[in-house]
Amino acid sequence: MIFIFIVASVIGYYLLIGILSLFGVMYQVNSSETVILLVLILIGIALNINYKLGLLHEEIKGSKKNK
Repeated sequence: MIFIFIVASVIGYYLLIGILSLFGVMYQVNSSETVILLVLILIGIALNINYKLGLLHEEIKGSKKNK
C-alpha cells in the first residue's frame, strides 16, 4: 500500500510539472530531485517486499499450526 502511494505521488509530481508547462510555467527539474524521487521509489519497493514477506511468514506459521 505504501508502495502504491509513493509511486502515485511521483507520477503525480511529474504530471503536475507537465500540466504547468502546458500553461507556460517553465520549471526545470534538478538532477538531485530525480535522484531523491528514485530513492523514494526504491524505498517503497523495499517496504512492499518486506510487507509481503511478513504476510507470507504469517501464512506459513498458520499452516504449520493446522498440521
